[in-house]
Amino acid sequence: MTISFKGEQVSFWIRLIKKLGPIVLVLGILFFRVKYGKTFSEDSKIYFYIFGVICFFIGLYYHIRDIRTVVTEVKFIDDKFQVLGLDFNSKFNDSLKINDTTLEIKQKEKSEKLYIEIYSNDKYYYINSYSDWNKETLIDIIKEYRKRTDRTVYGIDLIPEIINT
Repeated sequence: MTISFKGEQVSFWIRLIKKLGPIVLVLGILFFRVKYGKTFSEDSKIYFYIFGVICFFIGLYYHIRDIRTVVTEVKFIDDKFQVLGLDFNSKFNDSLKINDTTLEIKQKEKSEKLYIEIYSNDKYYYINSYSDWNKETLIDIIKEYRKRTDRTVYGIDLIPEIINT
């Protein structure tokens, strides 16, 4: 029996723009503050610009790493756990043995946002790392996983609705 759960499919460029929007805004304000302000000398402005460009590229690297891969669909097919999604903008499809798979519910720091980590041997995926799944779907995925494997899900206490189910 096949059961499928879907999240929202958002292209890489939209994810990147949403993630970098606030950073570009802050850097733009700082740029104009340094350029037209009287606080910095000409020499210190150059160093500040170099520092800003380096910080931007370091931030760009880490943000791209975080949003590069997104899971858009999860399927339970008999004894398989199929993960479908986007790596940058290329589609990927990975089939995992459900008995070798472990699920863990985590919560983003200082946030109410929950996400699921899927581990299987040397592979791992994140569901809802970009807030593209609703909470009810995440709960349904966990219930189906528990029903098919009869295994515990780590971090289940973060979702009180399903502790006793």
